[in-house]
Formats: sequence, structure tokens, C-alpha cells
Amino acid sequence: MNAIRTAALLAAAALASAASASAQIVHFTSPSRNLDCMMFLDENGRPGVSCDAERATWARPKAKPHDCPLEWVAANVTLEKGRVSVGSCRGDIGPLCLPPSAHESNPCRVLAYGRSARLKTLRCTSTRLGVTCRLRNGAGVGFRIAREGYRRF
Repeated sequence: MNAIRTAALLAAAALASAASASAQIVHFTSPSRNLDCMMFLDENGRPGVSCDAERATWARPKAKPHDCPLEWVAANVTLEKGRVSVGSCRGDIGPLCLPPSAHESNPCRVLAYGRSARLKTLRCTSTRLGVTCRLRNGAGVGFRIAREGYRRF
């Protein structure tokens, strides 16, 4: 009986931990489904965000660096550790929003125009002009990403 109780407690703790981890990620797409973003907390609990423009028409996308052995995503803007970077060298799908599945722990939702998503002091707002993400509840460092390009703040 004690073994069953211990197993049940361990399973409950694992589920609580997984629920807590998924609450630390906010995954969304623009109504046009062109801009996909994922807000997250880094290892020190600081908020960050990474956004891809799926169908970008950027005038001069950043070239793949020589030290990037993985896939280069030029139409990506990331805010992490208080700094904005453009382009992403990665071996995963990043913030890409895929069709929902029954097993997805962090579903990607549509962030309607005029609406905001928040994670701690990070705020991302969707408008017809793109998605703007900034620290300090919209007053700090950040960026706007759109089909046509990006802007750093």
C-alpha cells in the first residue's frame, strides 16, 4: 500500500512540475498566421521572446554566419537577457506554430489585433502593423516584427 501511495505522490509531483513549466511559456501567432512568437523565462527567471516571420519580405535579411552549423532563420527577432538579436541559428522549430495536437502542452493561440500577451514584465502586443514586444510592461527595450521588416527599441 505504501508503494502505491508513494508512486501516486511522485506522479502528482511530476504533473505539477510539468504544469508549472508549461505556465512559463506563452506561444502565440498573429491573426494573419504570419508572425509566430514564443515568450519564455530563461534559467534565471527573466522573461524573453522569440518571433519568426513566416512569409517575410525583408529588404536585406541577415546572412547566415559562418559559425552556424544548423538551420539559419534570418526572419527571426529575439529578446533575451535584455538584448535584441536578429536571425537565429537553431536545430529546432523555434516559435513556429503548428496545427494543434491533442498532446501539445503549450498550444499556440491567435493573439487578436489590439490584444497583448504578458509574461512577468514582458508585454507583446499584436496590431495590423506587426507584433511589438517590450520589457518593462511596454516601456523598455524590445522590438517590432512584421512581414516587411523589424525595428529595435
